Amino acid sequence: MKLSIDLASELTASAVLMLPPDADALDEIIEWRRAFKGLYFDSTDSRLINFKSLYSLVNDVYSDFAEPVEARIFSRENTILKSSNACLYDSSTGIILSESAVSRMPRHQRFPTANQFHIQLGTPISTLDWIETALVIPKVSASSDGILIPELMARLWPFVVEHNLFTLQGVPVILQQNIQDSIKRTLFALLRKHGMFPLFCHHLPPYTLIKKAIIPLPSMQFLSNMSLLYFETCSNFLRAHSEIQQNSFVADTFGEYVFVFDKNATISESSEFNDLTDTLEKDGWSIVEITNLCFEERISLYENARFIAGFDNSFWLELSFLSNNILLPSILIVGGIPNLDVMFTFAGMNISGQWIKLFSSLDGSQNSPWLTNGKDTAKIIIDSVNFGQK
Repeated sequence: MKLSIDLASELTASAVLMLPPDADALDEIIEWRRAFKGLYFDSTDSRLINFKSLYSLVNDVYSDFAEPVEARIFSRENTILKSSNACLYDSSTGIILSESAVSRMPRHQRFPTANQFHIQLGTPISTLDWIETALVIPKVSASSDGILIPELMARLWPFVVEHNLFTLQGVPVILQQNIQDSIKRTLFALLRKHGMFPLFCHHLPPYTLIKKAIIPLPSMQFLSNMSLLYFETCSNFLRAHSEIQQNSFVADTFGEYVFVFDKNATISESSEFNDLTDTLEKDGWSIVEITNLCFEERISLYENARFIAGFDNSFWLELSFLSNNILLPSILIVGGIPNLDVMFTFAGMNISGQWIKLFSSLDGSQNSPWLTNGKDTAKIIIDSVNFGQK
């Protein structure tokens, strides 16, 4: 009898299950890697690929689902703020509000800062401290190294572009604390200018009832085209930041030809890397450890350099702050398959540059053998710059 029941269940499952509509569909990142390989092997000079070819490839691969996100104001009544992750939860179900958490790939179904998607309170909601109305800026990983500052900027468009916040004067704005001090001061000044009162979420109880929560939805998400509103937010914030933090900005000391690197990357520990940087330095290039610089120093570097070369890293995203500049540096990215979010940003700004293959394997990690020694790789960078200036 047991076998016949199992067989009946198996036959039923086979009868009701339908084949997926697109069984061969790939994850966005995998699809990008596949498409890039095709461009790489079709390229006449496979060591160098112009950014224009990469922008065209990005558009071809993502034309169906990479439209810029629509920035708008979202509000919800009777939510519970968890101070440790700055996320909001429905007071009836305890389920997280996805609008209150930063989302990322794949397909924006991953919430890296949330760490808890459902809460169960041990006491009645009526025992919680409460706030009548609050504007909440979702927590992002915008630590002092500035790698993901763009995700913070994506939420600030109401304060630096549109300014349609007159009805919210006197409302508290709940922020995360781990933001670079100078950026934090500028943000406080902008909010107070609009008659709002910023506060850090860690100064609140573990759980706070917010009777009306207001959240600015982002003007930018990774793995999509960058909106004009996002670029305008970045450039306007930088202008305000320069005015408010006049003493924080330093004179440029890096020069016009700069090679940037991250000391924490394993590639920086290789002998080939030392040969590369030594050769570039002899040719007049500045070698800069980017993670040693504060935000203002990095912006100064970007604004004053004519050519910036370096390994693929998320710091390139900060060039968004220069989107209104007439003159932009040319970029040479050295390494493996280019970062897709960097390509979306550069394409939105029409930044000129080239990708230079570094590793012997196209799928190679930073531990893979170099295609040529460090000196020859440096010469490729130098020759590419010299050719670009002719």
